Amino acid sequence: MMGGKIMSGEIQLLIDSIKNVYGNEICNWAVSGCKFDNNEEENIKELLNKISDMCGDESLDKVLKIRGRQCISLDLLGKVKVLQEKSNDVYDFIENLNKEGIPGGEIKIKDNKIIITYPECLCEHAKKMKLLNVDYCNSTVGYLEKLFEYMFQHEMKVEIIQTALREGENCTFNISLINN
Repeated sequence: MMGGKIMSGEIQLLIDSIKNVYGNEICNWAVSGCKFDNNEEENIKELLNKISDMCGDESLDKVLKIRGRQCISLDLLGKVKVLQEKSNDVYDFIENLNKEGIPGGEIKIKDNKIIITYPECLCEHAKKMKLLNVDYCNSTVGYLEKLFEYMFQHEMKVEIIQTALREGENCTFNISLINN
C-alpha cells in the first residue's frame, strides 16, 4: 500500500525495484502521479512510461532487470545447485538443466555463448498482459543474469536476440561471461 492505495503484488515489486535504483524521493514522485485503479495492465504501463519519460529508457531497463531478479526463488537455486553437483562438466550441467526444464527453455552452447530459447514469453505478467511495454523483456534479462551468475559464480551478460513481445518467433537470449 502506498499513499492509501492498495496495489497488486507486481506493481509493488516494480515500486521496490524503482526504490532500489532511484531511492524513495524519485519513487514517491513517480508513484504519486499514477491513478492505480483496478486495471493492473494499465497501471503497470503508466508506471513504466512515467519512469521512462522521467529517467530514460536505459534507467527503465535497470529497473526491469532488478524486477526480473526478484523472480528467482531459493527453491530454484537449490535445484540448480543439486544439478551442478551431479554434473561432470558444463555440457553435462546444461544437459541436466534441459532435462529438468530449468529455466524453462532450451539451452545450447555455441561459440562460447549460452543460447537459451523459450518457445513463448517466459514472463507470467507479460503473458497475461498482451499490450505490455516491450521493455518488460528486460525483466527476463535480469532473471537470467541472476540465475546464470549463481550457476557460474561469475558476472554474466545477457543479450536479447528476439522476443515474442517484440514480434519475434520466440524469445532468444545470448548469455556470456563478462571478462573483468
